[in-house]
Amino acid sequence: MTDRIRKMKEYFVSEKGHHTFRCEPEDIYALTETFAENDVPDTDRAVMRARYILDNETPVVFDDEKITLMRTIPFTPAVFTEDEMAELQKNFWVHESGDFNNFAPDYGMVLSKGFDTLLEEIDESLKLYADDEEKKTDLNAMKEMILSLSELCGRYQVKAELEGNSVVAGTLKKVPAHPAQSLLEALQFVRILNYGMWAANNYQCSLGRLDQTLHPYYKNDIGSGKITNDEALELIEEFFLSLNRDSDFYDGVQQGDNGQTLVIGGRNQDGRDAYNELSDIMLQACLELKLIDPKLNLRCDKNTPFERLVRCTELTKAGIGFPQYLNDDVIIPALLRWGYDPDDAYEYCAAACWEPIIPGCGTDLVNADGMNYPEAVLKVVRHIDDYPDAVLFENACYESVKEEARRMMDKYHNLYVIPSPMASFMMRGCIKEGRDCAKGCKYSNVGFHGVGISVAADSMEAVKELYYEKKTVSAERLKAGLKSDFADDIELKNMLLHTTKKMGNDEDGPDRYAGGLMSAFADELEGKKPDRGFCYRNGTASAMYYIWYGEKCPATPDGRRANEAFPANYSPSLCAHAKGPISVIKSFTKQDMIRSANGGPLTLEIHNSVFASDGNVEKVAELVKLFIVRGGHELQINAVNRDDMIDAQKHPERHKGMIVRVWGWSGYFVELEKEYQDQIIKRAEFCV
Repeated sequence: MTDRIRKMKEYFVSEKGHHTFRCEPEDIYALTETFAENDVPDTDRAVMRARYILDNETPVVFDDEKITLMRTIPFTPAVFTEDEMAELQKNFWVHESGDFNNFAPDYGMVLSKGFDTLLEEIDESLKLYADDEEKKTDLNAMKEMILSLSELCGRYQVKAELEGNSVVAGTLKKVPAHPAQSLLEALQFVRILNYGMWAANNYQCSLGRLDQTLHPYYKNDIGSGKITNDEALELIEEFFLSLNRDSDFYDGVQQGDNGQTLVIGGRNQDGRDAYNELSDIMLQACLELKLIDPKLNLRCDKNTPFERLVRCTELTKAGIGFPQYLNDDVIIPALLRWGYDPDDAYEYCAAACWEPIIPGCGTDLVNADGMNYPEAVLKVVRHIDDYPDAVLFENACYESVKEEARRMMDKYHNLYVIPSPMASFMMRGCIKEGRDCAKGCKYSNVGFHGVGISVAADSMEAVKELYYEKKTVSAERLKAGLKSDFADDIELKNMLLHTTKKMGNDEDGPDRYAGGLMSAFADELEGKKPDRGFCYRNGTASAMYYIWYGEKCPATPDGRRANEAFPANYSPSLCAHAKGPISVIKSFTKQDMIRSANGGPLTLEIHNSVFASDGNVEKVAELVKLFIVRGGHELQINAVNRDDMIDAQKHPERHKGMIVRVWGWSGYFVELEKEYQDQIIKRAEFCV
């Protein structure tokens, strides 16, 4: 890390000195009353909302920066009043805020054309659709966004000239109006686009496969002698720092949950390894900076060189919770099975956390809802007397999952998404077809999470062992104990918790039940079509539901107490005592992951003292290799220390830089709410 980058990191991350340039936040409903009173159409509202941010931003250019842009307006206005949104939700399915999110634009397309060419294409489409008012509205809105973003960049150029920053001024004379011609111009262009999407509240916008998008610019610069590898690393590090300037605005459910995800590597359709020199530079930049953004993902497969996994494990050792590993051997076949074109399937990236999305044409709603596996099993256990043998009980649990899947599909119809003209000009076909991406692009499928799978599988195993096989627990005792949260029967709780097999210990019983539950979910979705797409996608993710569902769930037959959190994603129960990471990997790779590949990684917590011993980086990399070879779909490894986290709760000022993996993203531990901190502390720590 150069002195320049070190000083920038200290200023922007440690000191947060740039916060002094921010204005006071206003009421997010500041614009909506005027919108409502004048019955402003929704597309116009979306344009006016984004223009409010862009037109009122104050350009700030620093002397030593080469990549510019930062937010000075620390809020994003709403487009509907609360009453309007309530009325909208009576007639439509509105997901989250209603804004288009969890996607990856086609950065490469925009970088190769520049805004001037895009404006020409819009004008051509306006001529073609001169008699179509809806298409003209959508096209003019895209044009307005490009012009507004261009105007802001123009003001930044003037500011750079006034401040004497010739590098920034020179770059902004070229981009975004013209195609990028160098790595610096390409990085600045991406920063402009990313900034624009956040300003328009198109949140959780993935960075896609930037190692592929930017590699031609890097290669030309290196080949011509314009830059060295060290200078390329410095530019990448500055770009990564720029993503952290405003990330505290983009906090999702928790601070750090912002979807600024970056994917490197992968296998091309012709079988070639796509990992390149820039992939390695990006990995090195993450290792040196140790920041929460961007959240790095490595696409890998059974043929990925072991040395690369070792290098990635150095990131794990650094304690930043990534990279996350995405297994092409599972995810690409899953996408093909769902019906995605091969040319697109091989180009997948991660949407925000882990869900596969196709850059430039994926408008899939990847996180529509979460299957509550423990509750599905509990519904059957409450009527355990109706099932005289274990097979009938097992099948009833699977049918309960299918019933819940049907309920979920019935719920999600008649989708409404707020028009997204800022994102639209970055998505393939939208300009040519005169269509806002909120109306859907090539892929508009629906993805569901799968929450608490190990709790449900362990519960089924406990019922089978103690009620059906050993007959040591009666139906009445079991139901009474669960209903009272074991208040008068701690012995029952201990029997359920300590004497029955648990997922994570390579036990065929609970592992088979997990596979059965996942298959039941997949079976029910098979062949069904959402309104705008051609498939439903099920996964093993929990997202925030592991806290939300757990807080509302009564005691479960695995010995879990009422209201306790579920495990995050596809992981052992918090109350299970797993033998070690190898047994966990074996347990969680027996299932057919190709049918459950909407995302949701196995999360392993490794005690950070492991890395104090020579050779253990390679041992952890061997765990990654084992997971991939056995057909696991996604993996993340957290290097944590329970004592340090407990101390951070007591003395947060001592641990401001502590980073942990939460569910599909990394965040600063001290910025998380206590319930999320506590859940991470409860996760098992393994040695190797």
